[in-house]
Amino acid sequence: MNHLSLVLALVAPVLSPGLAPQDSRPAQPDDEGLTQAELEAMTKDILADIEELRGVKYTREVKVSIADAEGFLEYATDRVDRMTTADKVRAESLVLKLYGLIDPDLDYMAAQLEMLEGQVGGFYDPATESFCLMSSFQGGLAKIILAHELTHALDDQLYDIDGTLEGMDGNADAQLAYHAVVEGSGTGLMNRWMISNIGKQVSMKDLAGASEMDTSGLEDAPECMWKPMMMVYLRGASFLVRSDNVMVGQMGNIKNEDLDRAFTDPPRSTEQVLHPEKYWDPKQLDEPRVLTIDSSALVADGWKLLHEDTLGESSIALATSPRSERGGLDATNPMALMGMRYTNRAATGWGGDRYVLLERGGSLLYLMASVWDSDRDALELRSNLEEQAEYLSERRAALADYLAGPDATASVEVHLDAEGDRFSHAFLINGTEDDRLADLFTKLAVNEVVEAPATDR
Repeated sequence: MNHLSLVLALVAPVLSPGLAPQDSRPAQPDDEGLTQAELEAMTKDILADIEELRGVKYTREVKVSIADAEGFLEYATDRVDRMTTADKVRAESLVLKLYGLIDPDLDYMAAQLEMLEGQVGGFYDPATESFCLMSSFQGGLAKIILAHELTHALDDQLYDIDGTLEGMDGNADAQLAYHAVVEGSGTGLMNRWMISNIGKQVSMKDLAGASEMDTSGLEDAPECMWKPMMMVYLRGASFLVRSDNVMVGQMGNIKNEDLDRAFTDPPRSTEQVLHPEKYWDPKQLDEPRVLTIDSSALVADGWKLLHEDTLGESSIALATSPRSERGGLDATNPMALMGMRYTNRAATGWGGDRYVLLERGGSLLYLMASVWDSDRDALELRSNLEEQAEYLSERRAALADYLAGPDATASVEVHLDAEGDRFSHAFLINGTEDDRLADLFTKLAVNEVVEAPATDR
């Protein structure tokens, strides 16, 4: 459910979690900004600093340039074209709408780009092995952004970021967990560089100016759009120091051997990122249970499989969060950022899940099947969704109306089921007279893949 935000990752937001909003001061209208020569000289110095801090050398040149908003949008749309498909973006948008997390008429792609455009300080592109600094930044803040993004460049040379992500295609939860490693690495080293350079390359003036920062793009955005981004920075850094404490993550030093392990044998779920002991402690290791959903019988009946994927603990937490918490991000309170929660009772105890989204004509069919650590955990999710039933019914009815259009009859069928440690739910939106959710449900075969236990984590 976070696929698009993953595709648009590897940016350095000016709301940098290691800095908090008061640390971000873009260039003022009278500032001339950096020249290409100045950026290249600055990059050369920071590359050397990163090599010293990490104890690892770059193997290839990192190209750098200065970009404006138009350049960022060009990069973002090109990356979306390379890393995903229109069907995947549409499917993710529909799933978010089915859970009532965004409005039925929201242009999800446009909203994501609008949110990021106002927050991006720079971006690293693995495809071209290059970094772009947004033209409005200079001085100490530009150097901090460089420290973050040039860490991505080093990690990409060592571990092949996009190649790893492509190997996880079809499991957005595992990809989000991997992004927590990537952004946790960038955040951790950025913080080390910044602390060691305060009073040298970074002035106190660079670390001031909360009132000058425009965070309206975050304040107006749905929680499901900004929260995964915050999670990979904040909880990624704490995961890499083997802690679930965000402050420890911001202040701690990541051991090279832990970083290498996390990149070469990444966490396989956001559950492991949110509960680091389930990855780092051999006695508490908790690998996800793998589910498959065979939709071939429905495809043979004319249904099109739009997408299948895994939600994971972090996405289920979004779907089950209190509605009062689903608004925009208040970036004016650094301590609130540090204390932000990314899971809840309904999402903890996750064992594994899989969902499919199919379409035929104007009808949509969605099924999510999941397994949990205990029967009680499965019932927690069911109870949460039942408590939201009235609200979710209204949201799905609005979606059905929007998809059907003014001249058609809209309809919604819902199925929820918890049996033992398993929970499933399905929705049929605007089914035909011949479609019955109960009949369609029986044509989707859910199976658990039994994997050999991990022995050498």
